[in-house]
Amino acid sequence: MNYLSLIQANLKYIIIICIMMILDTVTGFAKAFFIKNYQSSKARKCFSKILSYLALIFSCLAVELLLSYLDYTFHFTKYIIIAMVLVEFSSIAENFEVITGKNFITDTLKFVINKIKILFSKE
Repeated sequence: MNYLSLIQANLKYIIIICIMMILDTVTGFAKAFFIKNYQSSKARKCFSKILSYLALIFSCLAVELLLSYLDYTFHFTKYIIIAMVLVEFSSIAENFEVITGKNFITDTLKFVINKIKILFSKE
């Protein structure tokens, strides 16, 4: 297995975290404009976080590649990216709450629970 094939095998996860980082950045900027708190230091932190995430992803891919030479397979990168997605989702939800005043996670859970109740009440 080579490095490019590892990237290709994890491409959908890499794309998902990139989308989540973009959404987090956009909602973060929207939140800053909404509360009128523009700080270039926060923008720099955002870009350093993105670079850190990418460095971590490519480091995980390198570890997976090294492990593959030992005939050991562990989808380390996938699990790290899933953890990153959860962090980004939480950040997006916080930004959304500041902008709209509604808790995205709570509202989504209430919606899903109500739909499940309706589904089971029809039986």
